[in-house]
Amino acid sequence: MTEKQLTPEQIQSLFAFVKSKYVRYIDVQYELVDHLASAIEDEMQKDSKLSFDAALGKVYARFPITGFTNFIASKAGSLGNYWLRRFYNLLLTYFTPPKIFLTILIYILSFQTVYFFGKGGLKALIIVSFIINIGFLYRHYRAIMLIKRKQQDYLFLQSSWVGAVLPSYLQYASFILLEAYIFTDDLSSTIKVLEYFITSICLHFFIDDGTCQFYHFSQDDL
Repeated sequence: MTEKQLTPEQIQSLFAFVKSKYVRYIDVQYELVDHLASAIEDEMQKDSKLSFDAALGKVYARFPITGFTNFIASKAGSLGNYWLRRFYNLLLTYFTPPKIFLTILIYILSFQTVYFFGKGGLKALIIVSFIINIGFLYRHYRAIMLIKRKQQDYLFLQSSWVGAVLPSYLQYASFILLEAYIFTDDLSSTIKVLEYFITSICLHFFIDDGTCQFYHFSQDDL
């Protein structure tokens, strides 16, 4: 028996069908079309009298009443975990030569700035960090706008926000704790050292252009 294959016109019909179900991400569209096409070909292989539309209806009926919503949510969760792993792998590079030397240098400068200048030094550190963050987030915004102008909307790219947001949260959380406890005896010296360390790692991340690496990677992987 000859293996049943869909025509290019039928593949295009699947893309139109997926778009009509409010799937706007291009990468998800391709994955769903591939999944639907394989399932439809199997159904038409089993029953040669089954039309394309009937086979599509039969395959789509296997999805829940919410359509492709669960599929997209599952895909978004998987991509979120992917970007977290990428962030952790990038973070590990700051503990190996040559980046570890810059990490140590930023740690020492951060510690000395607050040690010698007190809260004024801490405020200066926060301001410098904020300015650096703005610069990289602006580059992220430009990268996103460039892709949108090309009418390319990818879930893969949208889920990469963790590359910028997570370091920022860690950094500012460390600043808040430092400001609250650095000049008191309410917090152990070990915790204070840890806060300085987190701050230095996050500063290194932005100085090293780590955030933009995420967005460049995501575009290359599309």
